[in-house]
Amino acid sequence: MSLFEEAEQKFDLDKLRADLERTGKITSKNWEYLKGILCGLEQKEIAEQCFAAKGTVKTALTRGVRGQILGLLPDKSKVDWKRLPAWLIEAGYGIGKNRPIDWRQVCRYMLDLQIESSTLNDLMAKDGVRIDPELFVSVGLVERKQKKYRRSEISSAEQSSQLLQPTDEEVVQRFDDAEAFFKQIISNPDTSSGSRLVITGEPGAGKTTLLQKIGDRLLQEEMLPIWISLGKEGVSPTRAFLSRILRENAQPQDFESATWESSINALLQTGKVWLLLDGADELATNRYPLRVIGEYLQEAWASQVTVVLTCRLNAWDTDALPKFKVFRTLEFDYQTPVEQYRNQVEAYIYQFFAKEEVNSPLADALIQELYKPSKERVRDSVKNPLRLSLLCYVWQSGIGELPNTRAELYRLFVDYYYELQERKHPEDSELGNIDRTERDKLNLALGEVAKAALDSDDSQFRLRKSLIESIPAMGQSDAEG
Repeated sequence: MSLFEEAEQKFDLDKLRADLERTGKITSKNWEYLKGILCGLEQKEIAEQCFAAKGTVKTALTRGVRGQILGLLPDKSKVDWKRLPAWLIEAGYGIGKNRPIDWRQVCRYMLDLQIESSTLNDLMAKDGVRIDPELFVSVGLVERKQKKYRRSEISSAEQSSQLLQPTDEEVVQRFDDAEAFFKQIISNPDTSSGSRLVITGEPGAGKTTLLQKIGDRLLQEEMLPIWISLGKEGVSPTRAFLSRILRENAQPQDFESATWESSINALLQTGKVWLLLDGADELATNRYPLRVIGEYLQEAWASQVTVVLTCRLNAWDTDALPKFKVFRTLEFDYQTPVEQYRNQVEAYIYQFFAKEEVNSPLADALIQELYKPSKERVRDSVKNPLRLSLLCYVWQSGIGELPNTRAELYRLFVDYYYELQERKHPEDSELGNIDRTERDKLNLALGEVAKAALDSDDSQFRLRKSLIESIPAMGQSDAEG
């Protein structure tokens, strides 16, 4: 009978019947009527195909099946027969095209993809060597009282740097490490304010790394973190965009649009979705990016999810969104012990160079060099996690001695990057054979681009081709980027 065959193609009937009958036996006739429901038929249609009265079918379903269904779906207070097939698919009884989507697998794939394409890996990877995702020393966090600065009120780079440092009045609560933050804020969020969090910090201070760790923790706790890199995607976090990016990362399946959208709606209603939005200040838009994001987060669908943003500190203080609980990453320090290490900087260095033994000779030599009296400015500069990572990469190339100033340190990083490109692209004459004079010209031109970006109303982090070509030194190039 076609009624039975269609149900068998859509559902795991053996599993479904076994689970239903844990709370009460279902007769063969009632089971037949239920199959009709699973095929999407009205009770009248079921009665016609089974040569029974409509009232008989209704009574059989209500008295002989309804109780078992409610026992199987404890979150339902009553049975909606039209929606029952979708409910059972969501509960895991579908097969073939009707099998439920493994959202946890989708979220895991998106998070792993982001870790593989992180900024530092893209920049420094060579010879198949990539940064270990577990290479992470806990960065301190403070809950920050919200305050705003207008750009016109910041008169100098020195003043801007001072404003980035939290004062004692701003520190509502300190966390000894990221684990304490996870336990209190992520694992047990305050439902009155925990649905909106922002992690602020300076460039390279570990915002993205911390967000990745939050995603890992959420997956461990059966939550569903959805990662969106706003700068890379270049799209605001709308409901339509969320649907599209999830579909792109799901396993290839022939979902009809209505079925897919139904799955998205069901996902949002689970209460387990965390939207991880990385680089809120990098969203390419003609308006203030935070305001654009804030508008979309006021839509009805967004009220069903927890949102965690990362944003550069100066951008957040200039245009902060309301109702967000504000935290910030802190740079490493030379006072806080980490397990068996004397401080956070040493802990990171030892972990970076660790092979089979903890105290690598390279790590010992670098730490000894950092503590020399003449290296005070470099020692202070590498409290920034990104700069410390770059220093470790350069040190393992065998330089043997550190510069004395921050400017010389940056020059060291730039030179190492050019050398790395030569090793990665030996066959490319343009990338692999840039002499010192050409490098200096290119560096000066890039400096002009950076200054123009800072003065521009556009995004300072995703530069338009027209802005780059407006710089005379860059406009002379034939490059398209």
